[in-house]
Amino acid sequence: MKGCVDDLIPPDIMIREINCDHVTVLQQQLEKCIPQTSSLLVTVADKDGHDLARNEISIDKLIEGGHYLLKTWGGNHRRCALSLLRSEGMAHREDFKHFPMQVYDGKSLSISQKIKLSALHNLSEEKKLRMAFEDVSKLFRRQLYEVYGYSEDQETPLVPRLGRQADMWRVVIAESVGYKVTYY
Repeated sequence: MKGCVDDLIPPDIMIREINCDHVTVLQQQLEKCIPQTSSLLVTVADKDGHDLARNEISIDKLIEGGHYLLKTWGGNHRRCALSLLRSEGMAHREDFKHFPMQVYDGKSLSISQKIKLSALHNLSEEKKLRMAFEDVSKLFRRQLYEVYGYSEDQETPLVPRLGRQADMWRVVIAESVGYKVTYY
């Protein structure tokens, strides 16, 4: 389906910083009408930013634009390129107004699942910008905090746990970034 580009916003958690050089390359491709092989991955939110379930969304209003916010979990560099092109006078072009999107139910997905969607999107892109080791490390740390909890007043924020919880940690983090999980 195609959604309105003006409704696109960043996700609740950015997996990595936006690389301006990559955005420039995408802008040039879009300007030359190079066919885009992938769509943006989004969840739909109300105007206050609260995720909506599928049954709370009107497809007609989603296509029309102006009724929802579209949190971009996959394709943030492309989102930035489209936004810049629209602000630089390309708003009249239909392919910059509506763009292919895969819409997911934001209410039923956990943050880990949303991050996994984003990571899988990056793996599927032909001309993708690979995640740097630093980005993957930050993502792992964020996932550790989600699984084990984090408290500012603790001397050591993560208390390692053994057994089943350690295995859960390994599975959650590996799956979040799209790696195949091997069980022992």
